[in-house]
Amino acid sequence: MTDGGSPALSATVTFQIAVTTDSYRLDIHPIIGGLMKLEITGATGVDYELQKSADLKAWDKLVDFRITTSHYPFIDVESATNAVRFYRLQLKP
Repeated sequence: MTDGGSPALSATVTFQIAVTTDSYRLDIHPIIGGLMKLEITGATGVDYELQKSADLKAWDKLVDFRITTSHYPFIDVESATNAVRFYRLQLKP
């Protein structure tokens, strides 16, 4: 983030978020090079869709997957070039 004042000031904030429900969990961790590692834990044999957004209004599919073990790791290779990125996980019908 950069302000419009003089002298120009800027700041970078990094944080980790864990969202948990009874059936699945989404952990987001920053890793080297500005990439984000997403770790999904849930019931095996269940289909999910991981989505991304820059504004929390428009959502796009990032990946569809089925959990075959209780843990599914995913690295968002586009996250390093996106200053703002939100994620959500949805169960597929």
